[in-house]
Amino acid sequence: MPLKAGEGWILPAGAAGICEYDEALSFLRLEVPENLLADVSFERHSDFRPLMYQVPYYTEANRGLIPQYDNRFNLASWEPWLTYDSVSLGAKLDKPTLIVHSEGAAVPQGAHAFYALLPGEKSELWLDGFSQFDFYDRSEPVTIAADAAAAHFTRVNASRQIDPEDRAEIIDTITDIAAGADRHQWDRVRRAFADEVTLDYTSLWGGKPIAQPADEVIRQWSGFLPGFDETRHLVTNHTITGLQGEKATAEADFQATHRIGTDLWVLIGRYHYELAKVNGGWKISALTMTATHGTGDRALTQRAAERAPKTR
Repeated sequence: MPLKAGEGWILPAGAAGICEYDEALSFLRLEVPENLLADVSFERHSDFRPLMYQVPYYTEANRGLIPQYDNRFNLASWEPWLTYDSVSLGAKLDKPTLIVHSEGAAVPQGAHAFYALLPGEKSELWLDGFSQFDFYDRSEPVTIAADAAAAHFTRVNASRQIDPEDRAEIIDTITDIAAGADRHQWDRVRRAFADEVTLDYTSLWGGKPIAQPADEVIRQWSGFLPGFDETRHLVTNHTITGLQGEKATAEADFQATHRIGTDLWVLIGRYHYELAKVNGGWKISALTMTATHGTGDRALTQRAAERAPKTR
């Protein structure tokens, strides 16, 4: 507890104790009888000195409460700790970056703000139901975070080894699907697909991934998307995650806007692509869409399906 020289605590009536200001360590040292600690429900091992004695991690003997750790905090450290602006530094970080965090962990709003400022290649993984301290020693979030970090570095290293011509052609193929569908250029979309393609939209609609001829995919899309007045699939942050021989994988983030009149349905998420080289050109053989969040009226899809036959 921060005190100035000459200040102190008023103890409960009838209690005896010593309260002094430690000039060197800048914290309050208080000695009271055991019965007083029990009366005020104060745990002896906290000793009035820890940084966060009431946080479960620091009071659990099988976690942070170990004899070798002197859990104290010099009050002189508060000012630089509280005034240090780490978020603004995100704008200066130009290396591929992965953020693994949880809304229940420390300062999630700061992590979101930092991520938004990152100018280069970036990705994020938000876990549900985990606290800050779960990332210290709980096997599930630690394993997920470690696996995500390993995949991140593998992906970054792989992307640096890909021939620029292959990279450009793969990104063009990905673009042909999004832009071609928005413009109803179905031949363009068809050329981007292999003859057989597996589509996985289970994160949005449930069910199972479906493997089918690409011609059937074109028939379905061309019979549905024109039911909207407009669609706009913005695909960005293209990353080639692997390339071995004539097989490749890639990822990208997307924002898909669907409009009928003034009504909108906006879906945000990421795509995972599997590609194969066919007759010298890269074709998409599998597409997985992972929806992260959306806004607006999802029921627009039903209205579009009802309107589409009338547009033919």
